Amino acid sequence: MKKLWRVLAIASITLITSCASVAPTTETYTGYRIYHVSNDYTLTQVRNAVVDAAKELNNNAQVVSGIPPHPMPEKPGRFKIKDMAFGPVSMQFPQTPGATVSVRSGNDNSARGTSMNWVAGIYLYKDGYSVQLVMTARHERGASNIFDPAALGAALARATLDSQDGGIEGNSKKWFDIFADEIGKKLKMELEEAYPQG
Repeated sequence: MKKLWRVLAIASITLITSCASVAPTTETYTGYRIYHVSNDYTLTQVRNAVVDAAKELNNNAQVVSGIPPHPMPEKPGRFKIKDMAFGPVSMQFPQTPGATVSVRSGNDNSARGTSMNWVAGIYLYKDGYSVQLVMTARHERGASNIFDPAALGAALARATLDSQDGGIEGNSKKWFDIFADEIGKKLKMELEEAYPQG
């Protein structure tokens, strides 16, 4: 009888622990990278490199091209983050005021419970171009119904993949590298600033 109670106790602890690891959770993460591109390239070349990368890596892309500033500023502009609240949840939305070219793109991978939204701003200034990439990643994990075998299986599979690839922050760093490498096929860029670093 003692063995039965031990088995039931261990089974209960295992169930509670697994339920905690698959509790429904939504995490949102925002990061950025700022690159310098020299005057060796034309605005059209820089624009095409960024737009082509956005289209290659994402499900959609929206491009707004404006008029270059005159006279050319000494320093580039900078993206801004606007906080917006939706009920009890607040979200950060990147904006690129003053950018000559703005690109919005996104990618939704519902099987992994991940969606990413990119904003790229191209700012002209005397020393060249500032290419600024801002990404907001949204990651859902857990199962809304632990008694549904399909939902529980999907949640456990996502948890396993998250533990292998560093979760949302690890994935975000990888996606920045992939995006920058795609642009780098057509331009030479120098990283000036990044969050998170590394």
